[in-house]
Amino acid sequence: MKARLDDISRKTIARFGLKLLFALIFAALGKGAFLLVASYWLSLYGTVTAVVGVIAKDRMAERSFNHWDEVLWLTTASLALLVLHRNL
Repeated sequence: MKARLDDISRKTIARFGLKLLFALIFAALGKGAFLLVASYWLSLYGTVTAVVGVIAKDRMAERSFNHWDEVLWLTTASLALLVLHRNL
């Protein structure tokens, strides 16, 4: 079964992927521990995205993915990288 996403959801997923890619690139170019630096970048992106969600007055229970879903994904990815860093 093929899932059908609306344009807003596709753009949200693309933004998340782009932020994830940039966090990994900046972490690779940085001088610190890769996973830790990537985690910090993702948490920074999550904070900025939360501010944008407040300014845009997004609601959490919408039919489309929005900034709040992206904040959740960024926070989850950031915490996962932090846990990996501390356990390796």
